[in-house]
Amino acid sequence: YVDFYWEGQNRILPPAFSAIYAGEIFIPKIPCELILASDDGGFLEVDGKRLINDPGPHGTTEFKVILNDISGWRKIKVGFYDEGGGAVIKLIWVDEKGNKSTVPQKFLRYKEVAN
Repeated sequence: YVDFYWEGQNRILPPAFSAIYAGEIFIPKIPCELILASDDGGFLEVDGKRLINDPGPHGTTEFKVILNDISGWRKIKVGFYDEGGGAVIKLIWVDEKGNKSTVPQKFLRYKEVAN
């Protein structure tokens, strides 16, 4: 799933980096509220459409989109970058009761994407 949190100094990750998650998401119902939480910046695309564009930089900030007209398996791309310090990227959805949770792994399929 898309749930990455890193804080502080680490020899594995460089002080500035980016990552892209690409694959498919299963949207079980409409409407579906998705939230992208990122530090420093990121984006969310569904079916090739940029729905969230967060240029950052900033601490962890949430941006939301409500999908009103699509369900089932859809193409998804989540990207983010970090300029140093802590790094966060989370893909969250909201259930009927308003509870937030990370989109579970069983609702995501990944594939390798060549640039």
